Amino acid sequence: MKLTITIVCFFFTLTLFAQVNDADAFSSGRYDKAFIRRHNIRKVSVESYINGGRSSLSHFEFDSSGFLTKQTVFDSSRKRVNDYFFTYNKHGDQIERKQDACESNKTYVTSYNKTYNGSLLVQETSSELPFVTTYLYNESGKKVQSTVYLTPDTLMSAKQVSLYTYNADGRLIGIQETYIDNKNSLPNPTGTTTYIYNAAGNITDVIREGKANYVLSYDANGLLKSKTTKMPEEFSHIKMVDNYSYAFWK
Repeated sequence: MKLTITIVCFFFTLTLFAQVNDADAFSSGRYDKAFIRRHNIRKVSVESYINGGRSSLSHFEFDSSGFLTKQTVFDSSRKRVNDYFFTYNKHGDQIERKQDACESNKTYVTSYNKTYNGSLLVQETSSELPFVTTYLYNESGKKVQSTVYLTPDTLMSAKQVSLYTYNADGRLIGIQETYIDNKNSLPNPTGTTTYIYNAAGNITDVIREGKANYVLSYDANGLLKSKTTKMPEEFSHIKMVDNYSYAFWK
């Protein structure tokens, strides 16, 4: 059981951290498109380091409307390994991700089906894990709960339930996570996530119980400059840093 929970918590790292315009949010389609459009961002390059050594490099290319159209991934030797292409629906949500694996010359496609209540996304299904995600909102349209199912059978599937808390300004300040193994098991709390903001309203720290924590820095325009990952104690010898650079539409 403990191993299962650990694996699930690790898997949900990207989902929980999608509150920032970073590489994880870009890939999942959960970034702020209006922010990208407002700053005329054409490309974001993310160079990753592990313990000071050069790791991967990703280029994210956006159209003039703020939609991510392509991601190119290079390994530590700067050999291109993957190209990703993205398709969106009329709501601006990602509905397909196509991966072209350069070395094997194979193509993989992940598709997403979205269900809405008005303009609010209430359910999404995926051809890969996680298979089903549902969302609940308050009267103001703020997301207050998400439930992620690890199999397509939502009645029997293990699931992760996240409850969202906001401050008086409407900023997300915390997420409480619970793992439920099946419909007959008791909920098992798996930790909380706390978001800390600077005076400009940018998230500077993400504190997560028993999981990776993050420290973020920004330039004068509020563009993310770096994300430092602080691993849990048993992996504290590993230091990961992502550095961000930008190119703009003229």
